[in-house]
Amino acid sequence: MPFTPGDRLPAEVRDAQDGVLYHVVRPDLQLVTFVRLAGTWHWRFLNGSQPDGMGTWADAQRIQAGGDP
Repeated sequence: MPFTPGDRLPAEVRDAQDGVLYHVVRPDLQLVTFVRLAGTWHWRFLNGSQPDGMGTWADAQRIQAGGDP
């Protein structure tokens, strides 16, 4: 069984809850975790290849698709 921290990032922002840990596996196979706090998304690349960051739902979607933070 593979290690998967949290739930999969929902497809729609309305389905996300504050304080819940989510994850995605990007097309480049990097694992990224997300949490929404007070409406702001925070992310972390688990392999340390990118700095931690925060932003909007659109930023989270771009990162999920393989874009830069």
